[in-house]
Amino acid sequence: RVELKRPAAVFVVVEWRPSAVYFGRLVGRTTRRDLVRRSDLKRRVYLGPTALDNELALVAACVARCRPGALALDPYAGTGSILVACALLGAHCFGADIDWRILRGKQRGENDGAARRRRPDGRSAAAAEVVAHDEPRKTIFSNFRQYGLPLPEILRLDASRLFAHFRDAGLSEFFD
Repeated sequence: RVELKRPAAVFVVVEWRPSAVYFGRLVGRTTRRDLVRRSDLKRRVYLGPTALDNELALVAACVARCRPGALALDPYAGTGSILVACALLGAHCFGADIDWRILRGKQRGENDGAARRRRPDGRSAAAAEVVAHDEPRKTIFSNFRQYGLPLPEILRLDASRLFAHFRDAGLSEFFD
């Protein structure tokens, strides 16, 4: 029996190019596309040259089951792409990075790796008012203020040595 109003499986045909047509089963659907648009990297106040795409960051936050009240730790925070995604889902964020230059931020007028999204006056159209709160620097905190999120706790540390003391304590079977 075929149930059209509530099917057990939904199949989709996507034409990518005239020479490429894909057929597949729909495995998930989201009602949170607003978060993808809201956290678009082109609107981000402070962006580094290796910032993770906002959609991938949101996927990672969903896989990690971030929700209100959860704790999120990013040991390689950079400019905070994953932490912003976690905070948008309600998690309390903690981050670390070894690169002091990234954590220190950029002075007003310094290139932050995102010149392609700038207006002629050098500012992002969506973020001009947020930068005013962080004058004269743009930092990871600027990104959180931009979205009205609680500020994360950030440390400067070398995360590559973070778990070395556990390995030396006879717990090597837990680490690969």
